[in-house]
Amino acid sequence: MAVTVLTEKPARQPMPTTGAGPVRYRAWDIYAESEQDAVNELYSREGVKRGTIYRDHQGTLWDYRLICQDIVVRARVPAPVDGYGLYEVTARYAYSTEPQLERAEPPSLVNPNPVRWWTERALVSQPVDHDINGNPIVNPSMEPIDPPLTALMPRIVRCAEWIREARHQHVLEAQMEPYVGKVNSTTWHHTQAPMGCLLCLEITVSRTDLPVAHWPYYRMVGRWEYRPQKTIYGQTYPGWQDTVLNRGRREPAGTNPAGVMEYCAITDINAIPQADPVLLDQQGMRLAAGQQPLVLAWWNYASINFQGIGIG
Repeated sequence: MAVTVLTEKPARQPMPTTGAGPVRYRAWDIYAESEQDAVNELYSREGVKRGTIYRDHQGTLWDYRLICQDIVVRARVPAPVDGYGLYEVTARYAYSTEPQLERAEPPSLVNPNPVRWWTERALVSQPVDHDINGNPIVNPSMEPIDPPLTALMPRIVRCAEWIREARHQHVLEAQMEPYVGKVNSTTWHHTQAPMGCLLCLEITVSRTDLPVAHWPYYRMVGRWEYRPQKTIYGQTYPGWQDTVLNRGRREPAGTNPAGVMEYCAITDINAIPQADPVLLDQQGMRLAAGQQPLVLAWWNYASINFQGIGIG
């Protein structure tokens, strides 16, 4: 079903004030295939149905005490069997006598859309190649343990909670999905985190019990793991850009008769294989004394502009 026109117009009914409080009306002309389709489209497009809160047609005047009590549909031009008709739909708002509706939250809790930030600590497992005393972790043959040992390292997680209005929960979930598992492509003004220092871990969406004014309100909770920038030999790298010094325990020894490169262990002055990796140059040879160490860097996460998350 598709509605071609939905137009709000002045309500025909007067606006009386009863002993139980004021009464307000809103009215629309809707072209639809049936009375029920007109009612459904009013809720889909305007968020109006029984139990919702009164607001004016511009969405600037709210009264959280006035609740939609009923919706009346009058066929001005009934729909034919295979076409559209014109229906006048009127919503009546009055003070509710139901206690659970009278306890509706005041506008200040919804309209300003407050954002709450906090910090958590997380423990993340990562491989280690040295013990707490700085000694290399190797086997009796002076080779690194494979697979490497891991240790739990503390991490900073920035968290935020905010409110969004949407027609359906899955709409918000689809909007947030592109950000999960990616890092910030620019400095994010909410946290001032430099580019590439925040990884979006998750953004959850859940329906709130806030009174519905137009579309339902949903609670959004986001979590981002923060890694500060790091400076290695005068060069600054984003926190989530993986970096390692170009080190190793072997170096090229030349090609064999078949033309295949062979490698030999790097040894110390006593011809004993090195337990700790040594710095290498771009050709994979032991780095000469006094030369600048080579840093290898790469990205394991795609980036995206976090401004599109729409916090606040």
